[in-house]
Amino acid sequence: MEFDRLVQVRLSIPGAQKSEFGSGYLVAPRLVLTAAHVLGDARGPKPGTVTVCRPPPYTADTAGGQETAAPGLGTHFRATVRWYRKDDAVDAVLVESHDAPAEDGTRWPVPESLQDTATRPPQRWGRLIGQRPHPVPLVGYPLMQYDPTTRHSYDKQLDGHISPGSGSLARRYEISSTDPVLIPLLQQNTATTGWSGSSGAAVLTDRRSGALLCGVTRYDLQAGGGTILTAALPADPAFTAVVAEHTPDWPPVLEPAEPAEYPIGIS
Repeated sequence: MEFDRLVQVRLSIPGAQKSEFGSGYLVAPRLVLTAAHVLGDARGPKPGTVTVCRPPPYTADTAGGQETAAPGLGTHFRATVRWYRKDDAVDAVLVESHDAPAEDGTRWPVPESLQDTATRPPQRWGRLIGQRPHPVPLVGYPLMQYDPTTRHSYDKQLDGHISPGSGSLARRYEISSTDPVLIPLLQQNTATTGWSGSSGAAVLTDRRSGALLCGVTRYDLQAGGGTILTAALPADPAFTAVVAEHTPDWPPVLEPAEPAEYPIGIS
């Protein structure tokens, strides 16, 4: 997991009171992977303006203010949908940030981890194998981390595991965790949960298994004794073609991922 690749994705719909919001992850210098339902439904993307933003870290200076962020961080750049699929098996979309400068003249800030794509692949992709639980981290911008005072959506890391025997018949991974969850103030009669906003967060294996991207966060199953989020990775030639266009020297290949030999404790 490269923290400098985390992205916030928004869809501004004409006439709507607020934007649709989700998490994303850069799989190439200007290509963001997120969940399709952030931008549309089974019929396709909704009409509106898509923007992507690499949020700046909030660090208070000695005067109590906020330090100046690196150029481009915190700026909302317009983006274009390059590939989209929303069905029972897959809920994912690839959006490309525009190469043109933002309204203030700022250009898209390519993360440091993606500066060198000549000597190493921008992103490795994985398919989980074996029967043992796989430890996986994911980082998103859930509602439980939203601060109404500053109007910032802060990041939240979930350290979970995927048990291969759960969700396989539904063609999905289930990420389980017993990490404590903050309960935000939610409106009644809505499908919103504390994890809303994390849709689109990339699910990667841990570094011992190669840090392979194996899924995109989709839904919160609202487990009673912890957290269970679902994820899936599209196996689609059109998806592969768009990624390969952005990483011509490193066409995406699904590598088998198996957890480390020593036991993984699960509570």
